[in-house]
Amino acid sequence: EMIVNMADAYLSTGKLLGIVITSTATGVIVDKPPVSTTVSPVSITVSRGSVELGSVKLWFDDSELRSAQRRLTLLTALFMLGILIAYVLSMNIIARKILSRPLAMIMKGIEAVSGGNYLHRIPEGTHEDLNILVGTLNRMAESILTANRRITESEQRYSAIFNSSAVAIMLVDKEENLVDVNESMLQMFGLESRDEARKYSIDLDYNDPSNDPAVLSAMKNAAEEGSELFFSWTARRPIDGTAFHTEVTFRKVTLADGEFTLVQIIDVS
Repeated sequence: EMIVNMADAYLSTGKLLGIVITSTATGVIVDKPPVSTTVSPVSITVSRGSVELGSVKLWFDDSELRSAQRRLTLLTALFMLGILIAYVLSMNIIARKILSRPLAMIMKGIEAVSGGNYLHRIPEGTHEDLNILVGTLNRMAESILTANRRITESEQRYSAIFNSSAVAIMLVDKEENLVDVNESMLQMFGLESRDEARKYSIDLDYNDPSNDPAVLSAMKNAAEEGSELFFSWTARRPIDGTAFHTEVTFRKVTLADGEFTLVQIIDVS
């Protein structure tokens, strides 16, 4: 903005008919060529060592060029303007070089965390503003890691309780598919594995035909309404068809994957 204001000031004096300033890093900064003129522009390349920073094109008025005093003024102004442009352009390039490495490290850290590596931490640098972003990203990764650890611990506790219970347990989804069972259920119904247990239907295979259909329906309705009631139920082993008497509870539960019916069965035969 400083360069643009200075260019406007020189153009307003009439000493310059037009000016175009281009940065190698950012492109055109000032683009104000003359509307029409027969005068060729004076082109100057601004560099720092071997690095080209940009270029300046200036269009002068003929009458000004014929005046030695004014020519000296213009040359002085041109020199000052060149110094200012060189300073601004060099600062732009230096800033890019200084920030390129920490920004690359931040992007690498974001890629690592988004890929599931929540242990990755982005090191802080010397730039206070960037460190605020780094701190936020590291805290986000730590929060996700803590939440995942809690979920894992919860699942482990659930699995331990689920499988160590002496009560047979079935977990059934809304479509009445058997999702999971515990070890006690496999033993009670004479089954070898969970995959084998999932092949059978509660209504058709685990339910003995001697049961009143209204009983099983009432158990399901009670669970759907949020009630937890005990029912006498004649269960059936699907492989050999053996019937046995049980006390059963249907209860609605909400887990991370949705709503399910938890069926708890006690063999009272």
